[in-house]
Parts: sequence; structure tokens; C-alpha cells
Amino acid sequence: NTGETIVIDFVAPQIEAKPFATSFVDGTRADGRLSYPKSLVAGLSALTVAVWTSGPPYWASGIRYLVAAQTTGASPYGDLFALRQSEGNMIGLWVRNDANSSEVQPYYSNVWDGNWHLIVGVINKSPQPGRRPIELYVDGELVASSSNVNAVPDLSNIDETRGVQVGNWRGSMLWNGLIDELLILPYAATEGEIK
Repeated sequence: NTGETIVIDFVAPQIEAKPFATSFVDGTRADGRLSYPKSLVAGLSALTVAVWTSGPPYWASGIRYLVAAQTTGASPYGDLFALRQSEGNMIGLWVRNDANSSEVQPYYSNVWDGNWHLIVGVINKSPQPGRRPIELYVDGELVASSSNVNAVPDLSNIDETRGVQVGNWRGSMLWNGLIDELLILPYAATEGEIK
């Protein structure tokens, strides 16, 4: 961990108004998934993942993954961090700590309206006063959170075969929308930075 900020811009033929958006609609771009090395997040005690997305169509059903990272563990899931659409018109931040057998899934409803939205997930084992260890932001506003520090994942052993997954979960549950300007920070971004 070098403490660097990692920015990943996708470059693809433009199919919507936002520059450099990568389409994950029905898995048409590179089979609907990308994966980055585990070194992006391995061993961090705090993490911020920010991504712009047009989201799925309002009528899309099923769980679909925007960005996810998981470790190997005793359970089928291990430790994990995932920004995902749950059933219906929601975005959620699913985090799990395998050793503590603890998980939380704060969600926000009514986000998908056909417009671009900035989705930010923040986890931090030692949050600053006034902050929570698990926070979900939409368009710069805190919309859901959890004070369960035991659920903050241990990202020291990210699954080597999967790494950081973009637009999928274990090769399935593909994101159905456009993704742009993925930003991974090796610390908990301040509310000022998020806004």
C-alpha cells in the first residue's frame, strides 16, 4: 500500500452524453465485467469507492453489482465490500467481516431515474468523530450508514482470482447501466471531498 490515489477512467465508444462512459448494459462490454488486481485495496483499514453511473432502468429487477471486492474465508462470501442494486429501485453498500460473522447492508431507495448519479461507499475501522464506519453517499449526500464497526471487512486477503470486480459479482449479476470515473481511495474520504 503506497497511499496513492487510484483513478480508473474507462474509454469506450460514446453511447450517452457523459464522456468516456463504459456500457455494462446487459453485459455487452467485455462480457459485462472488468476486474482489477487485489493490490488496489488489499490490507486497507479504510477505503472509499466512488463511481458515476446512470444506473439500471427503473424497471430492472434482481441484484446487480456495481463494484465489489471479496476475500476468501470460512463462509461462502468471506470479507467483502460491494456497491450493489438490490431488488427494486435501490442502491446499497454490503459489507461483511468473516472473522466477526458480522455484516450490514445499508440501502437507499428511489435513486434510479435515468440520470447520472455519483455513488460513494466509505468504510473505516477508526472513523473520525461524527462519522460512522460504514457510509453510503448519493450525489454527495449521506443517505445510509451503519455504526457496526465489527462489520468493516478485513481486506488483507482479497481473492486473487477475482480482485476488484466492476460491473459484476463473481462473473454474474451484471450491472445494467453505464459506469464512468471509478475512483478508489486508500482512506476514508472526508464529507467535503465527497461533496
